[in-house]
Amino acid sequence: MSDVDQFQRECVEMSEKKAVEGGLLEEAKTEAAKNIKDMFNAALGDAYTVKVAWADAKK
Repeated sequence: MSDVDQFQRECVEMSEKKAVEGGLLEEAKTEAAKNIKDMFNAALGDAYTVKVAWADAKK
């Protein structure tokens, strides 16, 4: 059982590393921030400024 768990952890780590190296994570952050800003602008108008700050996940 521990071998399967270890294999899964290694697969997740490898996938995350490839996503970061390929720029996928930054692209996702940019798109997510844009979507959040657009949502608030649609609901509240442009009287407000929306700032998105990213924090690293705790492991």
